[in-house]
Order: sequence, then structure tokens, then C-alpha cells
Amino acid sequence: MYVPNKLATSPGILVGIHYCGGSAQAFYNGSPYQTLAEQYGFIDVSSKAILTHNGGGDSNAIADMVTWAINKHNVDTSKCFVTGTSSGAMMTNVMAATYPELFKAAIVYSGVPTGCFVSTRETTTKQSRSGPEFSDTTLPSQFTQS
Repeated sequence: MYVPNKLATSPGILVGIHYCGGSAQAFYNGSPYQTLAEQYGFIDVSSKAILTHNGGGDSNAIADMVTWAINKHNVDTSKCFVTGTSSGAMMTNVMAATYPELFKAAIVYSGVPTGCFVSTRETTTKQSRSGPEFSDTTLPSQFTQS
């Protein structure tokens, strides 16, 4: 977690989640977020990704870090965002979908929608789906395709 020297009075948070084979440190070092955090006064959190909700693992740890920072640094909860690349993009979707109370928006780079990739410790199964099948999985039921 990077807290800039000039933290805004009511700062925002940007969580950045790394790509497959990367690390939180590599994502942090390769992004402009530290410089931007200094410029705009927001908190930068770089993290890794395991796809669970309140079951331990990285999603719970990320949510805990964000919650801790909100309380510790008087964070403006309307300015809590998450982003990621590749596997980090998939985790970004998971974070936005399963922790909507924490994140107001998400930006993904080259990932797949929540629920469209399944893996287990024993085997990895990629589920191939058509466009309508993807939307049936990812879009709320009140949306319709035209």
C-alpha cells in the first residue's frame, strides 16, 4: 500500500491487481500510479489475485486492505476504484462484482467477465461460451439484448 507524502484530505483509493506470472511489486513498479498518487493525493494498493469471496485468499485480503485504509485515512468511499491486467483483470471483475459496497468502478485490461472462467486446484477447465452465453452469465436479468 502506497500512501503519498501529500495525501488528500479525503483521498480516494486505487487498487491495481497484477497479471499472470507477475507480482504486486512488478505491477506497482510498472504502473504510473505512484506518481499519480503523489500528484492527486490518492492511496495506491497493488495486490495479487486468488478468486474467492470472504473465504480467505487474496480477494478477502484486498477487501480488508481497502476497508482498513478507508478507516485509517478518512477515505472518500465514492472514490474507491479497482483495476487490473490479464489475470488481474479477471480478479478486478471479481472484486467489483462481489464487493460492490467497496468499489465504485472497475477498469479491466484484457481479462474475461466474472463467472466465465473456472479453475480448481485439481484441474483447470476453460469454459467456451458464445456472446449470448457470456451475457447470460454476466449481465443482470433486467438487461436485454437487441
